[in-house]
Amino acid sequence: MWAHVLVEPSKFAPIEVPAFTEADVAENWVLLRAVVGGVCGSDLPYFRGRAHKDTRDSKGWASGVPGLPLHEVVGEVLFS
Repeated sequence: MWAHVLVEPSKFAPIEVPAFTEADVAENWVLLRAVVGGVCGSDLPYFRGRAHKDTRDSKGWASGVPGLPLHEVVGEVLFS
């Protein structure tokens, strides 16, 4: 399946990632099929290059983490 990653400040690029399954969904989590998403105003500092606190962030500005920065999403719940 596809996702986007921040490859440099202010630039997303599409990538392929493994598809999630019901087995990947932890207790009290849901798996969504995203229909549309957006970079919220609170995400703009990370989008523009500010350090992100996610421990998976390899370069300090939300790089290399599919789907970061993003938390404004409309989707369909597949598993819960």
